[in-house]
Amino acid sequence: MWNLDIGDCESRASEEKRKKIKEKRRVEQEKSAPTKETPSTAVLYGDDDVDYMETQNDISLTDSIEKDLHPLHLFTSCGKPNVIEWLMEIVKELEDLKFNGLIVETKDVVGHSSSVRYNVVFLGLVGDLPALSMILNFKGHTGYYACFFCFTQGEHDRKMLYPYTRPLQKRSPQDFHRFALKGNPTNDYYGHYGNSIISNLFEKDLPLAIMIDYLHASLLRQTKTILTHLRDELSKSDLEELSILLKNQKFPHTFNRHLPSLSNLSFVKGTELKNLLLYAILPRFMNYFPIETVAFLCLFVCGIRLLHGTSIILVDRDTQKEMAEHLFAEYLSECCRRLTFVKV
Repeated sequence: MWNLDIGDCESRASEEKRKKIKEKRRVEQEKSAPTKETPSTAVLYGDDDVDYMETQNDISLTDSIEKDLHPLHLFTSCGKPNVIEWLMEIVKELEDLKFNGLIVETKDVVGHSSSVRYNVVFLGLVGDLPALSMILNFKGHTGYYACFFCFTQGEHDRKMLYPYTRPLQKRSPQDFHRFALKGNPTNDYYGHYGNSIISNLFEKDLPLAIMIDYLHASLLRQTKTILTHLRDELSKSDLEELSILLKNQKFPHTFNRHLPSLSNLSFVKGTELKNLLLYAILPRFMNYFPIETVAFLCLFVCGIRLLHGTSIILVDRDTQKEMAEHLFAEYLSECCRRLTFVKV
């Protein structure tokens, strides 16, 4: 009898606990249930010949940009695709999502059916410069008006140079739309060859919706260019000595890639450049370059850390961005006096 009483008590307690848990879940689901019109967000990511869209309710770009990418279209070829033929069908589907939304039939915990409309909002377009130029029907990074965001005109001196000017004359959404209508496939108008195939997805949000890829712009382009020019200033013995120091630099086991050698930067990876930029350039280069050159590099390194790094204690993100902008302004101003650093 003693055991049966205990068993009965335990059974009743377990049943009550299950009921409480079930009721708690029901209340939480009702609170978190989507409304009749729930907004959803989307991002287009283009990298060479790949486009991705990301959709998730209340999306966080910084947290889910890597884990929730869903491929929409793949292209493999030895040459560049015809963007209109390549993306026309998928863009039509995306436009249908944007203007008509997505209707989903759902049931609550008690079995009642309801319809939920998800309004898809396209927040931005991400990619390297060749991919962005292709999908935006833009001149590209070697044209006289190569920037999506401003009207800085390039100067040709064997290679295209872009002088640093302040303040920048920025392209407004109205400018971007108007100039795209004036351009044609044989004659660009301020960089535009015509309207973009994805213009309807962003309406008046271009160029504000364009997001420059940090990997390609800051690491594989700017950082690699700086290292290439600095390497040419070193003697052969100093270059060999510095390369050995970088190659033998010790890192925690959490670092997947070590530092590259300066002797060959042809096949260097973005992660290797990031580690070199953030952890080695300033302390290692101090013994091989004038202090003015190291101070010049410090502006770029600290600006990148403030812009892309984690938040600093007692300093909000807006303040970090303002500080980064000031450092980049000084860095680019110094670039004008060191013209070799602004060649593309």
